[in-house]
Amino acid sequence: MEKSELNQQIDQALGRVRTLRDELRVRAHLGGMDLRDVLRDLEGRLDQAERAAKQATDTVVGTLRDLEGRFEELADKLSGAEPLGGGKGMSAG
Repeated sequence: MEKSELNQQIDQALGRVRTLRDELRVRAHLGGMDLRDVLRDLEGRLDQAERAAKQATDTVVGTLRDLEGRFEELADKLSGAEPLGGGKGMSAG
C-alpha cells in the first residue's frame, strides 16, 4: 500500500523533530543540567508520539481492510458478481 499524504506528513514531522533532538543533544552535552532535564522530557514525549503514530496508522489500515472486506461481501450479495474494484483489495504493508 502506498503511503498516504497523512503518513508522509507524519514521517516528515517526526524526521524534523528527530533532527532537532539530535542537534539539541550536542548542545545539551555542553549545557547545564536544566537543559538536559528538559531535553530528556522532550525525548520521552517524542517516543510516545512515535508509538502513537505507528499505532494509529496500524489501526486505520486494519479498519480500512475490514471495511473493504465488508463492502465487498455486501456487493457480492447484491449482485452475485465478482468483487468491485477488480477484486485487488488493499495489499499488505
